[in-house]
Amino acid sequence: MAGRLISEYFDAGPAASRPATPDIAAGTVSQYFATDTGVLSLYLAGSGWVDVNAGVATPAVIQSKIITTSDAAAGITLDAAPAENRMLVSMVMAGTSSSPLGVNTGAGWRGLISDTTAPDFTCAYRFTNSSSEPALQDPWSSTDTAVIAMWEIANAAAFYTPFNADLDGSFTSGNITPLSDVLRLIQPGLLVGFTARRSTSLPSSITGATPGATVSATGLAGQIFETDITALSTPSIGITYSGAEATRRGYVIVR
Repeated sequence: MAGRLISEYFDAGPAASRPATPDIAAGTVSQYFATDTGVLSLYLAGSGWVDVNAGVATPAVIQSKIITTSDAAAGITLDAAPAENRMLVSMVMAGTSSSPLGVNTGAGWRGLISDTTAPDFTCAYRFTNSSSEPALQDPWSSTDTAVIAMWEIANAAAFYTPFNADLDGSFTSGNITPLSDVLRLIQPGLLVGFTARRSTSLPSSITGATPGATVSATGLAGQIFETDITALSTPSIGITYSGAEATRRGYVIVR
């Protein structure tokens, strides 16, 4: 082992980049951690790789929905009833309020982030604990008009610090660029978000993520998007509008 560095025995990166035969001394062991799958492997010189654990499943969106409503407290009806042990994430932009929409804690929802700068934005979540969950979910207690987005996510364990919704009353375009150092710590992960505005004008483009459903009614418009951040160091989602109205972009990372 003379002249070798300890770093030669400890490596990390995407699973596909794991070396077939690490150049290590006979009788020693090399370690490799796959950042995209969460699998830790050990290599015994001359014997090959052995996986130490089963890894971590990447969070995945099962279904998503976005609506405009004249009564946020009426909730949002998903296309299918969510399954047990799934994470539900909801984001909302108020259409008229000067304070964030209240979270319906009685229905099991928990507030994640709120911002009182108009147009007001709030994010909440809950874990399903029943195999007979209703398709109708009611995370919001306010009766304001609103854009509401919701995701059902499998393999989700926790949130990582939500990247706060940002607002610019004259916003026409811009990028969402989460911090690369944070992303390296939480892979595999999923970024979900929405863009909403007090207008009936939808984004003209969303780049760097998979655009989802759109809505435009009651003087409000919105669109959802998502992207798998696995093995990406600096994912950047660009959103471009035509026109300048009060706009909200909300997004959160799920692990």
